[in-house]
Amino acid sequence: MGNVFPIVNIVKERGAGAVVKESLIPAISVLFLIVPQSLAYALLADVPPIYGLYSSAFPLLAYTLLGTSGQVAAGPVAMLSLLSADAISMLPNVDPADKLALIHLLTFMLGMFSVILGLLRLGNITQLLSHEVLSGFTTAAAIIIGSSQLKYVFGVQIGRHRYPIGTLIESLSQIPNANIVELSISAFSFLVLILLKIWKKRNSVRGNNNNDGARKNVRPSMIFKLISIAAKFSALFVVGLGSIIAGVLMANGINVKVVGKQPTGIPAPSMMLSNPSVLARLPELILPSFTMALIGFAETYAAAKAYDENEVVEPNRELVAMGTANVVGSFLNAIPVAGSLSRTAVNADAGSKTTLSNFFTGLGVILVLLLLSPIIEYVPYSTLASVIITAVVGLIKVEAFKQAWKVHRSDFVVLIMTLVATLGLGIETGIAIGAIVSILNIIRENASPHMPLLGKVDTEGPQWRDIERSPNANLPPNSLVFRLDSSLFFGNSAAFKKKVISELNIRNDSKEDDGNIDNVIIDLTPVNRVDLSGLLMLSSLEDKLKADGIALAFVGAKGAVRDTFQRWVLASETDLFQQCPTVQKAIQPKTVDVVIDNQVETKVRFRETKKVKKKVEEVGESKTEDSHGSPIGVRDIEMV
Repeated sequence: MGNVFPIVNIVKERGAGAVVKESLIPAISVLFLIVPQSLAYALLADVPPIYGLYSSAFPLLAYTLLGTSGQVAAGPVAMLSLLSADAISMLPNVDPADKLALIHLLTFMLGMFSVILGLLRLGNITQLLSHEVLSGFTTAAAIIIGSSQLKYVFGVQIGRHRYPIGTLIESLSQIPNANIVELSISAFSFLVLILLKIWKKRNSVRGNNNNDGARKNVRPSMIFKLISIAAKFSALFVVGLGSIIAGVLMANGINVKVVGKQPTGIPAPSMMLSNPSVLARLPELILPSFTMALIGFAETYAAAKAYDENEVVEPNRELVAMGTANVVGSFLNAIPVAGSLSRTAVNADAGSKTTLSNFFTGLGVILVLLLLSPIIEYVPYSTLASVIITAVVGLIKVEAFKQAWKVHRSDFVVLIMTLVATLGLGIETGIAIGAIVSILNIIRENASPHMPLLGKVDTEGPQWRDIERSPNANLPPNSLVFRLDSSLFFGNSAAFKKKVISELNIRNDSKEDDGNIDNVIIDLTPVNRVDLSGLLMLSSLEDKLKADGIALAFVGAKGAVRDTFQRWVLASETDLFQQCPTVQKAIQPKTVDVVIDNQVETKVRFRETKKVKKKVEEVGESKTEDSHGSPIGVRDIEMV
């Protein structure tokens, strides 16, 4: 059982009492945060707030059994809530009565995709979404989320737009028509949230200052303690404060848009799979649900790795765990869930070591549903909007843009294109365009890899360095040494051949060298793979060089590359490419003693060159013999 449910092994090893004790405090801490966030994220998903609480209860119980991270706090997250609303809004001719069922179907499909990916051991699939794509997307998502909440901040009606940028433009145009009451509540909520955030940050810095010894001996006042507690649970504090203000205003006849009366108790199971009109939309939800599965897992895994000190998180099991949580939740009226970065931080800081903290958090939310749901009746939409906007500000990756601009301009282009495409064309389209541009960027870079010409640097032993980066590197006489800083494949093989021939022409036309190039060496040390196009190019290059009397040799080939060369020999029935252990060995091949004209004994090198042909013509091939009296052909000698 422990192989399927990791929590079982943990309880057996450490004892039920110890595990429960260390899970209760983190669970209570997360409970104070997840309740207001759940209400807010339900609003973001465009469903009644109570469905946020449903999503914070039952999926957590499933994750407890299957999850591998003791720090991850599961539940609704801003990104998936936004994507849910966007996916349903893009469907044509949706019956309002089917909207909730479609959300649940989306949750079910997302969960199934996650489970399947986990069972297929594809936990690294999120690598399809590069850091640049995710940074551009999350920045755009933060802007979209903020834009979607401006109608509650200003207290105005905003029409639905096909593209996110339209919502932002119309929201800003409605500022002159803002409801003063709603705007005032929003402004007050923003102010309190910002002040509490500043307070928390300043006191965190002070607490970490070991040199502030005087403060350690001062007992904090009651007011200080209360403000510190409010700062720790700022969302809950602001929601409670906003509810009091709304209640007072409504008691005095002033209209405030509030959550309103919500159902009490455990919801009846969702009947989405029994609704033919809902099931008919299933094909339309395949792409958005798969995209959401990737993004949800990326956020979950990022949260897990950020706080997993022992590195026991298993990505494939996390996929199955969070996927199962969504599948279970879909039948109990939940919206999509994932690991929350903010709540995971609270959970980890409170000392959570096992997934059991999620279990107690889920039980706490169930108690809220059973006993306390009437309390949320007076929560203002404007306050929830303020909580959402304040939370998603952290998603804006300004630093990522600065880093990309300074390090790789091509990565900066990917960021910008993902951002613009997401804002202008929609979330799924933006992610797709970002991923495509990122892949094209990789292909472009590999199609034009770094192919330096190497020279020798005399240190303790001969070292070969890029001549453009090492001014003291000297080119070897009558030889060219190249290094290919990439795998050799169809996209760059032609460019590499062109580079070699171009350098040959430049050197042969130069008057600085004593004679023409007669030896080309290619350093394959960085090369991990050579495809068929690369092999054909190398064979063609070798034939061309031989025709010009130039020898070709390879050094530093890895085992996989050598195996490829061997398979090429068997498949093409050609000679094996000449390989040498080092560049120096390739430049100074084997020597033998020979006799020319039965008089002169000298050293020769095994290499066919233009100079050899000329020398043999001068002395006569028939008179060229080795020390044993055997003739030496043109292919075998070069005079030293």
